[in-house]
Amino acid sequence: RFGLNDHLLKTEVTGNLNEMFNLPINHQKVLGVISEIQKHDKDVLQYMLKWFCEYMKISIIIPIYNVAPYVERCLYSALNQSYEDIELVLVDDCGTDNSMNIVSEVVEKYVGNKKISLFKHEHNLGLSAARNTGIKNATGDYLLFLDSDDEIPLNAVELLLEATNENPDFVIGNIKVLGSDKFSFYFSIPSGVIQGNEI
Repeated sequence: RFGLNDHLLKTEVTGNLNEMFNLPINHQKVLGVISEIQKHDKDVLQYMLKWFCEYMKISIIIPIYNVAPYVERCLYSALNQSYEDIELVLVDDCGTDNSMNIVSEVVEKYVGNKKISLFKHEHNLGLSAARNTGIKNATGDYLLFLDSDDEIPLNAVELLLEATNENPDFVIGNIKVLGSDKFSFYFSIPSGVIQGNEI
């Protein structure tokens, strides 16, 4: 799941489009301009969205709870994304295994440019609360929720961002279950924009 960080849209837009291009990049103002253009000129909107996607910051929110066998692969799949402007928002939901030791090792070894933030609950609050903690502390223009026992292809963020050219409310990709003989599930949805009850 990949959705626009709604609180960044709630900003007053000042200046016109030409002024926007001459200012240093300010995601909040650009998002405000895009939301206004959407009402009037779809061609300009498409151009702006393509331009803006080059500068989009993405927050990947990863709740962590008792996932020691999987969390390393999860983190590396996020840290090694082909898209660069990414922050990882890790939420420690007070598990009982050594997941956080593994997380610490991965973070200490990481030498790339992606920002990593860690937030810790006082006690276990559950997945929904952990995601909410991530949302409150995310600074990205888009949010991507990644469970810590999952992993994403190394170009996943790049592909999801391409899909935002149509200015959707959110973007979702297909999923595939790996490593299980008991349960195998492949979720496939058609490409393109889906509206209403089309799915």
